[in-house]
Amino acid sequence: SMNYVWGIRPTGSVVKSLIGMRFMAFLSVLVFSLLFLGWLALDAWLNWLERNTIGFVSWHWVSLGTTNLFLSTAFAVSYTQLPKGRVTLRQAAVPALVTALGVTFSKYLLSLYFTYAGTSSAYGPAGALVVILLWIFYMAQIYFFGAEMCYVTVMEGREGEMAQKHVMKAPPESA
Repeated sequence: SMNYVWGIRPTGSVVKSLIGMRFMAFLSVLVFSLLFLGWLALDAWLNWLERNTIGFVSWHWVSLGTTNLFLSTAFAVSYTQLPKGRVTLRQAAVPALVTALGVTFSKYLLSLYFTYAGTSSAYGPAGALVVILLWIFYMAQIYFFGAEMCYVTVMEGREGEMAQKHVMKAPPESA
């Protein structure tokens, strides 16, 4: 999907390219899933500290900051690696931060929605699966918004570099 966003076409033999792309896609999903589970475990641990620690009332802000730092780093790394090294870490920093803030904010809003809307009770025993699939769908939309934002950031930077190369210097004025 990221290659489609970037307009990257596969090169080489079709079979080798297909197997290589599928393996890399599987590996990327596996690594990102492990990072995601690590984030959920960290967030759960910080929420537990918030409930069970007396005297320090700012655990919510520590959780928010840690979550945004962790997710920004994970998104920045994924945005630099998936379009075959066409993005620098500096170019991916702002889209990764926006994506991390979007995930954090939507996590809160979706938890409110799933708590009070009764989505899971409408589907009976399959309600938990429906809630998980809805959550994955919304997270994918936020991730691809960040990918598009990264693409625009990189393309605007390249157009600026090309424009700088083709700018002609004005002749000096004679006095």
